[in-house]
Amino acid sequence: MESIKIDSGIGTNNELPVLTIQVSLMGNMRDGRVELTYRGVHSYSIEGFAPDDTTGNTWIEDALDLRKTNLLKHKVTLTGGNWSIEADDVEYKWEPL
Repeated sequence: MESIKIDSGIGTNNELPVLTIQVSLMGNMRDGRVELTYRGVHSYSIEGFAPDDTTGNTWIEDALDLRKTNLLKHKVTLTGGNWSIEADDVEYKWEPL
């Protein structure tokens, strides 16, 4: 895990702000970066990541489900921690180094 950015956005008049979460991970072979962007976040939990954990990038488990409410629920467990995010959409991007 390289970074997590949480952007609450700006609400307008009667609308609530749209929450966006961006997670950046170093690729397993250290040859690129994975970037996950969750848009329209409805709920999230991020636990256990320590800034000095050098093994925090090892992927253990990953589940992406479409809920009855048409929200995506993404649950990820890494050696350094885990997160669960429910959002309207998730975008995956691979960036070679």
